[in-house]
Amino acid sequence: MAARKPPEAAAGADRPARGSRRQPTLRARALRLLARREHSRAELRQRLVRYASSESELEAVLDECEQRRWQSDARFALTYVGGRAARFGALRLRYELAARGIDDQRIRQALGGLDEDEVQRAFRVWRKRFSAPATDLAERARQVRFLAQRGFAAETIRRALRQAAQLAGTEVRGQQDDLADFVDPVDPFDPA
Repeated sequence: MAARKPPEAAAGADRPARGSRRQPTLRARALRLLARREHSRAELRQRLVRYASSESELEAVLDECEQRRWQSDARFALTYVGGRAARFGALRLRYELAARGIDDQRIRQALGGLDEDEVQRAFRVWRKRFSAPATDLAERARQVRFLAQRGFAAETIRRALRQAAQLAGTEVRGQQDDLADFVDPVDPFDPA
């Protein structure tokens, strides 16, 4: 019979002991995040900053990701808008992209690439939530608030609700086209 090796030789003297793994590099962390989903540069920075030993190291990794096209703010904006446009209006999408560090030019490009008209999207969001047009002013106010919270502009909401009423052949008695009673004129998504 062969003699048994000591435990440290069996485990491998050149490998770390179990439970003491090497920490992944900043680049590896960035790649792991980007493999899951698209991230804006600002999001990626926010996720990686606590692992970076210096600001220059972080910038170098972010620059490399951008140069190798692993990360792109334009691609992130298009993907983000494409995934959320069916449920939200342009105002909300614009606000959310700005909050994620996307510049105005890229936001305009991403929102400009929408296939469907904003009124049609608002109508589809309305139709998914409500089965029939409002029959009184209280219900109309509820429907208007719902669409406003989804990020649709007041004019878009007015046109979508008018379209819904025309398709159903109904009108709320005493209803005005002016939505000033239902929608706050201040843009709720304006960061200013």
